[in-house]
Amino acid sequence: MAQRLQKRDETLSDEAKQPTDSIKRLRFIVLGSDEVLINEACDTILMLTDAKKVETIKSGGKCEFREAYVSGRHVSVVKTPTYWLENLKTYLFFSKSVRSMKSDMEFSYSMVFPGPHAFLLVLGDVRNSGKEHYLLRALSEVFGQEVLDYSMVLFMHGYSNRDIGRNRCVKKCSERYHILKDNEDNVLKLFHDATAIKQRKANFFTKDLELLYKAETYFKKEFDATYEERESTLRGDLAEMKTAEENLRAKMTEMEKQNSENVRELQDLREELDQLREELDAHRFRENRLRKDLDASISREKQLSQEIVALKEKKYELKEELFDLRDHKRRVNAELIASNEREISENKVKSLSGRECEVESKPIDSQSSRSLEGEGLNPARQNIIQDPPNI
Repeated sequence: MAQRLQKRDETLSDEAKQPTDSIKRLRFIVLGSDEVLINEACDTILMLTDAKKVETIKSGGKCEFREAYVSGRHVSVVKTPTYWLENLKTYLFFSKSVRSMKSDMEFSYSMVFPGPHAFLLVLGDVRNSGKEHYLLRALSEVFGQEVLDYSMVLFMHGYSNRDIGRNRCVKKCSERYHILKDNEDNVLKLFHDATAIKQRKANFFTKDLELLYKAETYFKKEFDATYEERESTLRGDLAEMKTAEENLRAKMTEMEKQNSENVRELQDLREELDQLREELDAHRFRENRLRKDLDASISREKQLSQEIVALKEKKYELKEELFDLRDHKRRVNAELIASNEREISENKVKSLSGRECEVESKPIDSQSSRSLEGEGLNPARQNIIQDPPNI
């Protein structure tokens, strides 16, 4: 709980000290006597279209809370009821009326906690009856005279500077006024004028500013003690983180070393792979060449097989011719034998008749004639009947 209060008070204190151009949240309380003009002023300040009006209105009793984002700023507006001025118009009962309205006015203030950046009094006619200044007086009765430093008159129509300078409400607000127009530049100028007032103690009005400063001082001391303790803890954590960082760096160095070794191994593996690829290509080349040689051998084998078949057929033919020659040989031999036998018989007949007729003829070579007779063939015929060569 204390931490949440500390955070809230630090936020409020920082917001109170912010320069006007950097304020991201703006809070306004709008007062007046004309319901139409007040609604028009609220819608113009919030830059609301008709589609967004229903979504942004929140009732707070007799006050209405509206909010929207305008040029990156979160703007909140509290629209006060118009009957306040009716209760204040009778001067005789002014103090009593203020006391009866105090709770309502404080409630409207609480709707924009921690306080509005400005109280905007809406006027439609610069030549008014002068009764609207009662609202400013009531504000000073409830919140103190300092509230007038945060008050501004908001005119809905343009007037001459001479008429505006005579207006009692403008004089009561120390000549602070703004002529409101329905465009973004005019609205942004209103934001700047409503927060850039030099005599203010803070950028927004709060009844408890001194209390806020005291709370800030108290929480600052508590925060400083907590900060020192937290800083010590963080320093210890930082030392541990540095140690862990050094360990991580050592691990990273080792990992980088291992990585470089892995890179070298990978390079070696790539070189081996390239070498294996070259060897594989050489093997494939030799394989292709061997396949070509094998195909040529198969082709030659087929050709030789065909030649062998042809030779076998030729051999078969030669065998048949050989058989025919042998038959012819046998027939020739048989014929020669028969012829020789006839000749022998004829020779025997002739020899017998010659011996009887030629007693005184020359003697015949008995050895050669016996050899011829013994063989039964003459030398010329023996050469004819020899066997032919084997094929």
